[in-house]
Amino acid sequence: MSEYGECGHCGRTWDKVRGHSTLIDGRTGMFPLCEDCWKAMTPQERLPYYFALYSSWVPDSIRYKSPLPFSREEMETAVLKEV
Repeated sequence: MSEYGECGHCGRTWDKVRGHSTLIDGRTGMFPLCEDCWKAMTPQERLPYYFALYSSWVPDSIRYKSPLPFSREEMETAVLKEV
């Protein structure tokens, strides 16, 4: 297992590729895809990767009683707006 995160699509680690950060609320971003994979997909094709990353945050949010930084709906809106 790598000490780095990775692109949800191609699996390349963040020390090897540049992630594409999508701003959700104007200040908080998330990057489930590398720049190359992000560019190769439509917003609709990207959504499952954002949903998967968001869902992976839920257990820690519950465990630590800490709210997620933005809603799933806010995330979906931001992802679909990016072209």
